[in-house]
Amino acid sequence: MWHRAWWCYLLALACFLKRRAARKWAHESAPRVGQLAAAGKYSEAYELATQVLARDPSELRVSSLMPELSDDLSVSTKPVGAKVYLRRLGSGREERVGVTPINHLRAARAEYILSIRKAGGARCYIATLWNIGNQTATRAALAFYDSALSKGNALTAFSAMLRSINNGLYENIYILWGLHFTSLGHPATKSDAQGRRSRF
Repeated sequence: MWHRAWWCYLLALACFLKRRAARKWAHESAPRVGQLAAAGKYSEAYELATQVLARDPSELRVSSLMPELSDDLSVSTKPVGAKVYLRRLGSGREERVGVTPINHLRAARAEYILSIRKAGGARCYIATLWNIGNQTATRAALAFYDSALSKGNALTAFSAMLRSINNGLYENIYILWGLHFTSLGHPATKSDAQGRRSRF
């Protein structure tokens, strides 16, 4: 019996020491997150911040920086079930982030190439050349999909998206390449409960 109690004690002690070491590492790494953020290295800061918070979710110095280090990504398509990929500009690695609809996915703040793929459909890509405000991005996405669903051509929809931007700071921020004649099919049924939201 005492052997079991001894092993339980050792296991509890090992878990305690592991948690304490994790919190110590998180505490020591927190200032580095702030330094990276101040230098504008948001991607590096975000990666380190996620590691810190995984070890110590109560580290307020890091959790308070997350809105600055990350962007909120929402993507909806009709029909649903399209695969969504992100690739950072300058990177050759593409990461699948989910299947539509995607709601409020947190991603490191950076310039991305967004790719939406649906089996049987053609592919084209839309990206931003620099960071864009949420309101402008939402307005542009709605203009794109409204045009694409009514006129059915990605290039025409892209032009409508650009015309919807009335903030000079974001003029010509979007780029499009790929199969520009791609079209979006109309869903079999209409659902008012399912919005069209995209963050590019």
